[in-house]
Amino acid sequence: MALARKRAIDIVVVWKLDRFGRSLRHLVNSIAELEALGIAFVSLRDQFDMTTPGGRLQFHVVSAMTEFERALICERVRAGIAQAKAEGKSWKRGRNREYKHGKPSNSTLWRRAKAVNDYLAQL
Repeated sequence: MALARKRAIDIVVVWKLDRFGRSLRHLVNSIAELEALGIAFVSLRDQFDMTTPGGRLQFHVVSAMTEFERALICERVRAGIAQAKAEGKSWKRGRNREYKHGKPSNSTLWRRAKAVNDYLAQL
């Protein structure tokens, strides 16, 4: 948006609409700001062009459906968590003990190297 405010660009092209904004309100406000600055907005995957009345209508319909879908997913997740709690089940993700901070621990690497060496010794 900083480039748009500086008038350094004429058009904003995005791959998909949901990659541009976080919520329907954010999308609508951002698109309105771009229109006020005279900057075109085009979504390649959703195939609509905000420079036309039909494109603006399609944008609002798709945005509303996307927000509705997101709300349904959140509702389902909350219901699943509530059901798991009611049944006394653990609803949190398990911790992978072999990995710490996205990397295998030293003991894991040592065990793997030992297993490979043992296998090679049998050959």
